[in-house]
Amino acid sequence: MEYTEADGERLVAEFMAQLAAKPVKGRYPAATECSTTERGGVIVASSGLRTAGGRVALVGDIVRYPDGDEARIVSGAGAALLCKGRMMALVGSELDNGDRITGPMHNGMVIVQYADEAPIKGLLDPNYVPPSADGGHP
Repeated sequence: MEYTEADGERLVAEFMAQLAAKPVKGRYPAATECSTTERGGVIVASSGLRTAGGRVALVGDIVRYPDGDEARIVSGAGAALLCKGRMMALVGSELDNGDRITGPMHNGMVIVQYADEAPIKGLLDPNYVPPSADGGHP
């Protein structure tokens, strides 16, 4: 069966309408080089991915504080999004010093957890270890 451009537009519109009607449990924007923490830290993002707010941060990236201290991001998108084996950091991600990424909120790259779907494995869990490329754990 061949689809016309109009068919494609109709199918996309139907899908987007169904998605918009789904109950949302949580929205988690990607943390970027413009993100900050509760204690005033600023993210030093290392990935090549870019979105609204600049370069996307990954679990393991550094956060710098005005006093020169540093911390590392320890939780992120879980199984929802990996970049070269590392989880994407999110607004809400925890740091190894107990601090948390707080913003800014944006719509550039967002993980959405729907209330009627299974939880995202490892979402914002500092103990989650994603599988390696060969399917095992590191």
